[in-house]
Order: sequence, then C-alpha cells, then structure tokens
Amino acid sequence: MESREYAAMRRAENDHWWYRGLRMILSSFLDLSNLRKREMALDIGCGTGGTLRNVELAGYAVGLDASAMALGYCRGDGLRLLAKGSANLLPFRSGTFDVVTSLDVLCHRSVRPAQVAAEVCRVLNEDGVFCLNLPVLGVLQAHHDKHVGTVHRFTHGEVTRLMACAGLRTERITYWNTVLFPIELAYRLVDKCLLPERNRSEVTLGLPLLDKLFLAIMRLEAWLLRRLRLPIGLSVFAVSRRKR
Repeated sequence: MESREYAAMRRAENDHWWYRGLRMILSSFLDLSNLRKREMALDIGCGTGGTLRNVELAGYAVGLDASAMALGYCRGDGLRLLAKGSANLLPFRSGTFDVVTSLDVLCHRSVRPAQVAAEVCRVLNEDGVFCLNLPVLGVLQAHHDKHVGTVHRFTHGEVTRLMACAGLRTERITYWNTVLFPIELAYRLVDKCLLPERNRSEVTLGLPLLDKLFLAIMRLEAWLLRRLRLPIGLSVFAVSRRKR
C-alpha cells in the first residue's frame, strides 16, 4: 500500500461507513461462531489498528503488519501487542492462536494467498478459526485498487478452494455489501473506462448524510447475514476452521 494511504486510512477508519460496516460483519460472525470467549487472537495486516481498537477479538489480540508506519499509528493509539512481519511467514509458533482475522490483505501485491492460508492453518490451535474478508470480482478492479495495493479480486469458489488446500474447512461463506453492488459496479466501470486516473485512492470521508444511509444499509446486511447468505456483493466473508 502507498505510504500516504495509511494516513488516509487512519483518518477515515473510525467513522467511514465501509470500515464500520466491515467491523459489523466481523462482529456478527464472531457472535454466530461463539468466538468472543477465545483467549488469543491475531489480526493479520492490522494496518492502522481499526479492527484491534474497535472489535473485541479475544482476551489478547495481536496485530501483525509489514509496515512500520502502520504499526506507528497503532502505537500512537495505545496498542501494544504488535509485531512487524510478513503475512507470508508468520513469526509465531504453531498452534498459538484461537482466532485469526485477515481483512482485505490476501489481495495485496506482496502477499501469496496460498502460503498465507497455510501459515494461518499452522498458527491456529486444533480448534482454531480463521475469519477472512476479501474484495471480489475482477470487473470491479479500478484506479482505487492500484493505490491500496490490490492486485487480485476473488470469487466465492476461489476462497473455498484456497481454504481447503491449506487444511481449513469453510463453515460459513457469503458475499456482502449487496445493496450497493449495482451502484458501485456502474461507478467502477465509468471510473475505469472514462475518467482520468486520480493520484490517490477513494479512502476518504464523504457526505455525512450518505455515510449514515450507507451505514444503515450495512447494519441491515449484518442482521440479514445472521440468517442467510447473500448471492452477490462487493466483498466475500468466510469463516473457516482448522480440520481435525
């Protein structure tokens, strides 16, 4: 990710509807899978610490990131359980964690998804759970992705196969951000084909009324995902468990 994007992320992640919506989805799945009482958690690619600050992951939650700048933002907010390292080779002993989360990391240019998934399986304990979120569908690739380092967008099937090859059994998987999908698809196609490339990503706070509307939609989707799977969306979320 470009260095200036970390500053943009830090400014936006506490209030922007997308970041808050993603944390709602994660929290919903943590509750559904009874993961709140787990003692040790790891957030791979913790960035500037939004998930560590705002989601009750477990008794102890460790943040890992390859960026010293990102970890600096985390320390500035009082987060102390941090490690600098690559997602491709996790600097932890096998069987250390009850829960591992990774939110929009396996799509980055420096990450090898199959290797990361295998490493996650290694550091999970025998009943450990992996919560994963990824952007979807190559047709949505646009200028924004370049600045945040996204080089690949996934499908439901790709994620399931990736987990299986790593020794993880997918228990829940669904697309989300469904209501806004048609609007975003149209915007991305126009952005990619007709508009000049911007010199930064779309990580910025928007109009307060729109933010409130989009956040209400995310709240509705988080409620729906407790009961059903959504057929299409802008992201895919999966909960996988280490195979016994």
